[in-house]
Amino acid sequence: MTEKLPSADEATRRDGSRLSEGLGAWVSTDERLPEEGQSVAFVVRACNRLDYLNGKVLGGYYRAGPFGGFGVPGMTVDAWYWMPLPDAPAVPAVAASA
Repeated sequence: MTEKLPSADEATRRDGSRLSEGLGAWVSTDERLPEEGQSVAFVVRACNRLDYLNGKVLGGYYRAGPFGGFGVPGMTVDAWYWMPLPDAPAVPAVAASA
């Protein structure tokens, strides 16, 4: 039996706020996949041994190909939705001590 998750716009956190608030738009993996190696946030589509991760949001990267998918160190999974991660903030330069 396959569980149907709510659309990305309907998905909510435990506190009732929408997952999409304050972030870019979620993209369905049925519509489009990320670029090879792109850093992304993704909603796990898990089965069997990884059921405990189904519907969880993780941050990682995307790898294309026959053994590809959405990855974090040590694991690659399928996903329902994804979105690009924003660029990291600029780190202020540290003044050299005299």
